[in-house]
Amino acid sequence: MRSVVISAIIIMLSLFQMKGLAQDRERVSGIVFHDVNANGIMDKKEAGIADVIVSNQIELVKTDSKGRYSLPLRERSIIFVSKPSAYDFPLNENNLPQFYYIHQPGGSPKGLDYKGISADTELPESVNFGLLESEQSNRFRVIVTGDPQPYTSEQVDYYLNDVVTEMLSYDADFYLALGDLVEDDLSLYGKLNAGVKHLGIPAYNVIGNHDLNLRAENNSFKAESYRSVFGPDSYSFNKGKVHFMVLNSVQYEGWNKEEDKPGRYYGGFDDRQLEWMANDLEFVPGDYLVVIVTHIPILEGPMNLESIEKVFDLLKYKNHLLALAGHQHHIANMNYNREKHWTRPAHFPYLVVGAACGSW
Repeated sequence: MRSVVISAIIIMLSLFQMKGLAQDRERVSGIVFHDVNANGIMDKKEAGIADVIVSNQIELVKTDSKGRYSLPLRERSIIFVSKPSAYDFPLNENNLPQFYYIHQPGGSPKGLDYKGISADTELPESVNFGLLESEQSNRFRVIVTGDPQPYTSEQVDYYLNDVVTEMLSYDADFYLALGDLVEDDLSLYGKLNAGVKHLGIPAYNVIGNHDLNLRAENNSFKAESYRSVFGPDSYSFNKGKVHFMVLNSVQYEGWNKEEDKPGRYYGGFDDRQLEWMANDLEFVPGDYLVVIVTHIPILEGPMNLESIEKVFDLLKYKNHLLALAGHQHHIANMNYNREKHWTRPAHFPYLVVGAACGSW
């Protein structure tokens, strides 16, 4: 009888421990650290970095005095760092910033035309991010381009040999491409990135309407291939006293099964993005310039106006604003005002940047 009681206690303890493990996996934690030797590993003498913002695409937290963070973990999450001005992200072989970890146990859904996200079945016990020390300066130069948009491998060569070659003559701190990186053929990302890397600077990218997984059933899976290459499709980073907020401004209705063709897309933002934006802006100092970076310009073309008004409401207490966008294949220098639903006194200019591919 006594052995039966002991066995029951052991079973109960085992179940309690298993429940505890399951609860632990409902959160993701790790350390943001100063990667002194740039090897991607937190070595014994490398210290954590305090007050770095880490996000799960909705919630944001600051690291503690030892660089530690903890966040809720959802079934599909990208955990990423919002780079502080005093540090740089490590780069991969194509100079793409490495600032994220994709947690998607089931991987991308079947039926997509292009490779998506591989299944992530074993979440590390600690998801750490190494940052590299950077020279601090409030003055910097950026190469910004709209819509490279090559249709074919040959057209990637046109972009690299003509436009990127000219970019090499400019001294810049980073490159920023404002969406439509390719024209629907997402297999061209590899060749495009391998060419842009020759600029020798970090290459930041924005998703456009021609970067979508058009075979996706709905808006939730529209960016599977983009995310597999570039990471989160909405993210932020700081340079000097500027906060860049990169946003996916493309909403997609999914593949039209009845007519067997891509569904409709329009400009705007979903509730998850808006919640992340609100949380992200809470951490931005009042004297920083906030740069809203999108592919489809806000209030240009078919738009979800309700979501735009919510974005403007989130920005109403920011005194220094700028918006950058592509998509239009022309150049414009304008301002948001009362006619464009902006009612705050802060000056809010927006630039539509010329398309690298011209008018195709």
